[in-house]
Amino acid sequence: MAVVAQCFDADEEFSPQSISNIVNAYAKADMVQEAIPLFEHMALATQMVPPAEFNAQAVANILNGFGKVARQLQHLEAQVDVPAVFAHLSAAAITIEPATLDMQNIANIINALAKTYTYDVALLKHLALALRANAAPEDDGSGASLVQPDLSHDTQAMANIMHAIAILNHRDELDAMMPLLIPHIRRLSFDDSRSSAQVTDNVSYTCS
Repeated sequence: MAVVAQCFDADEEFSPQSISNIVNAYAKADMVQEAIPLFEHMALATQMVPPAEFNAQAVANILNGFGKVARQLQHLEAQVDVPAVFAHLSAAAITIEPATLDMQNIANIINALAKTYTYDVALLKHLALALRANAAPEDDGSGASLVQPDLSHDTQAMANIMHAIAILNHRDELDAMMPLLIPHIRRLSFDDSRSSAQVTDNVSYTCS
């Protein structure tokens, strides 16, 4: 598959979704050394796609994939300019309406930033807006009170966001994200099957 993918022109043949699928497949399989030319090709293909053509899922997944393997690529001296790839995807993410970024998209993007210690102020501000759109209290319809949206199905995403915030040192827009997440974390039952040990560890690390 890696050899086949490299036969296509980076600037003509790859959609954001196809790049996302390929990068994440090899990143999840931890097949980095065997597929260095493929990652180099996908990095070029990513930068050839105009920012406006990326959707929320593609941006989040490509960032997540390259974030997972960035250190290995650097160690193996691969010809992948990860900061340039991240800058291109950041420009794409910022064009996406914040409300269309769901909690998993936000988690994947901010975790990619944390894994590479990338402090992108403009992107973090955009993610803060997206988080507010997902997690901020909503009018209950009567105009008399606000209710918290149900994020119980996004437990892992919330914990991952908090963990990434901690790694990025709670600076600037990151501080605005924590108050949005804390009410939802407080509502979780940590003996619930939805709340894994990893969730507990991530939240504990953030609050320590």
